Amino acid sequence: MFLYRRAMRKTSLSKFTILTLAVVLGCTDDTTGTDEVGATDTGTGSTVGTDSATESSSDSGSDSSSSDSDSDTTDTTDTTDTTDTTDTTDTGGQCGDGTLDAGETCDDGNAVDTDDCLSTCEPASCGDSFVQEGVEGCDDGNLTEGDGCSSTCVLESCGDGTVQGAEECDDANMDDTDACLSNCLAAFCGDGTTQAGIEMCDDGNMDDTDMCLAGCVPASCGDGFVQAGVEGCDDGNNTDNDGCSAACLAESCGDGVVNGMEECDDANMDDTDDCTTLCIAAACGDGFLHAGVEVCDDANSDDTDDCLSSCQDASCGDGFLHAGVENCDDGNASNTDNCLSSCEIASCGDSFVQAGVEACDDANASNTDTCLNTCVAASCGDTFVQAGVEQCEDGNMLNTDACLNSCQNAVCGDGFVRAGTEACDDANLVNTDACLNSCVAASCGDTFIQAGVETCEDGNMVNTDGCLANCQTALSCKFIRTAFPMSATGTYRIDPDGAVGVNASQQTRCDMTTDGGGWTMVASSRNATLNDEASVYYADLTTINPAAAHAGVWDGMRPRTPANSDIRFTCLQNPAGNVFNVDLSFYNIIWYREITTGVDNSSCFNEADGFGDDQPTPSRRNNLNATLLPANDQWNTGYLEGEDSCNATDDFTVDFDDRGMDSNQSDGTDWGEDDAAFKCGTSGLAQGAWHIWVREL
Repeated sequence: MFLYRRAMRKTSLSKFTILTLAVVLGCTDDTTGTDEVGATDTGTGSTVGTDSATESSSDSGSDSSSSDSDSDTTDTTDTTDTTDTTDTTDTGGQCGDGTLDAGETCDDGNAVDTDDCLSTCEPASCGDSFVQEGVEGCDDGNLTEGDGCSSTCVLESCGDGTVQGAEECDDANMDDTDACLSNCLAAFCGDGTTQAGIEMCDDGNMDDTDMCLAGCVPASCGDGFVQAGVEGCDDGNNTDNDGCSAACLAESCGDGVVNGMEECDDANMDDTDDCTTLCIAAACGDGFLHAGVEVCDDANSDDTDDCLSSCQDASCGDGFLHAGVENCDDGNASNTDNCLSSCEIASCGDSFVQAGVEACDDANASNTDTCLNTCVAASCGDTFVQAGVEQCEDGNMLNTDACLNSCQNAVCGDGFVRAGTEACDDANLVNTDACLNSCVAASCGDTFIQAGVETCEDGNMVNTDGCLANCQTALSCKFIRTAFPMSATGTYRIDPDGAVGVNASQQTRCDMTTDGGGWTMVASSRNATLNDEASVYYADLTTINPAAAHAGVWDGMRPRTPANSDIRFTCLQNPAGNVFNVDLSFYNIIWYREITTGVDNSSCFNEADGFGDDQPTPSRRNNLNATLLPANDQWNTGYLEGEDSCNATDDFTVDFDDRGMDSNQSDGTDWGEDDAAFKCGTSGLAQGAWHIWVREL
């Protein structure tokens, strides 16, 4: 094909050369020029017989380009219209027309694919998928071996030397004694053919009782298989006296030779000597009475009949229960185990104490002595009252009922709480612990002060008498209100230093509602203002309408106020009134400690034009209108002036937000005395009542 194309290329070039020369020489043969140029330009696949067309479809585009160039050259040289291609079209040929055209390798004029030229005008070859008649035996379209059709298009089959399809092997011979059988299957033991050098025999079966074993080995005595019609036995060895002789003959009892499973063989039929007729050595239990050796032999191992398994007569004490004769037999003469020496079962009341079972055995039915009729030693809890020993007996180990587990009658003070009768029982006569000596649980109101729990005990539930309903000493009005939030304003007895303190309890007024409540009155004076000095208790501390004038502030709350506290100042313009004209609260401030230091000149209360001003400025509340000023909200003048000097007895005043001394006397919040002038919301009063209250933090 390649040579053909090369030849065609040379032809095309020759024509091109001639055409070029003709043009150059001025050849004006339009018909000839048009045919050559037209053939070259057309170049279609259907045009056959032009060199340029062949070259265009077979070789690279360079030749076509050359042809085009020639055409262009021709066109520019000869202006004659060369488009008349209709008359010069080459009809050419086609595959199957019997003519070998350009591009065809063969053309036999038919569409048959089984001859030597295919319908595609290509020569037939192995692997083209068409079986060439008389040449190929098969053609599967590939050149792969082992798929039924070889690479040379020959049908593959067993014996051709190639393993294919279902073949296990293929050695290309018909020899069945080698490793590959003639049916192309691998040789194996049991295939009926003796494989040379490997098998000694092969009878084509797995029967081990014929002449050839399943392992393709000839049968022989000692191989463990009984060869039918040849051997009487075969126990897999060549040993005599094991039941099967070395010649594979069965051995038997009575032949005088001990063999196989025989223990003995005395060649007689006497069962009373040392060897029985079964060739078994005589033994107890064989059912034969061995003369001079056995007393009995009942051929069983039952030790409950007349003859024991030891071939001795059964008897009490032999350790075996003789059925129908003995109730027990433990093989000993002891009477303290569960079987008496009489072979009777031990039982309570037999007068023998059975070890590990009975605690006693007095051979009577009494339950009031030391041994019950159950052979259990009498004890507390056995439901029987042991005479002279127990007071009661309720059959249990409870200490909470009427009879203790010591079998003594329960009483208050025995240390056990009797259910339904006692609330407690601490086995002492103390009434200050959690259990009274009446076996009643200690409680607030029982008149006994429970140590570590109660600080007082007055036998009532009243909160105004100094001992609260929770049996705690009333330490202050706040203490009372904290314990009993619903407490009402009124007179209460308090003991600020506690029940163990040196100061006696006192009655004072408690305001339980104003500004959170819990205020303890510590000063109350009629028609005279107070000084910043300490005072002992006085009776007018129970009322906002005091009967007399008092100069000092009760220092009894100092144990409850070791440092800062809340303090409150109230006053009435009418000493008999009940609505305060001034009511001021000051929080978390040292003032109560200051004004109860001692005599007047010992207490310096915000004196000397701010020199003694207590800072930071406390938060405070006008209780009449609920105005609240926070901490550090400074007084209008920058400080509070409580008195001119520490020893000024005619000065002691506070104000809500003014200077105090010499401030606005009519703003409704002035309290106390300023240069001997009485103030209660206004200044210059002739009468009134002034009070001070304190509340611990």
